[in-house]
Amino acid sequence: MTRSVHAPCRQLFCLATLIVGLAACGSSTETKPVFAAVVGLVSDASGTPLAGVTVRATSFFDTCRGLANASNDATTDVSGHYRIRLTSGGGANPACVTATAVRLLNGVRDSALISAMVHFDFDRLPGDEDSVRADLRLP
Repeated sequence: MTRSVHAPCRQLFCLATLIVGLAACGSSTETKPVFAAVVGLVSDASGTPLAGVTVRATSFFDTCRGLANASNDATTDVSGHYRIRLTSGGGANPACVTATAVRLLNGVRDSALISAMVHFDFDRLPGDEDSVRADLRLP
């Protein structure tokens, strides 16, 4: 029986290739989604809660005036409350978010804007993510 001298080298190469391949499968370059929420109350100048007002929450990569990362809309409920869940592709980190409320009343567009910091975090269930309260008062 003739044995090849190169067989142990081939086996070692195959084993090394398998280890590298398994390590590559275990690591991923995909970015996991991270979450945060903006919650609040929209009211008029007298403090009366406003139902049916559209609120848009937007997160930013750097500053509140920089490049927008994500945004989402919600409509206030009958008691004027809203909750908006944001997903960020920027990784787990603190970020600036803005909330803007807009309503059209008698042909006049009213709006209000507020900014705050919130921490985006991995694998949070809805209602369990970090949140910031942003109450808005329309004129």
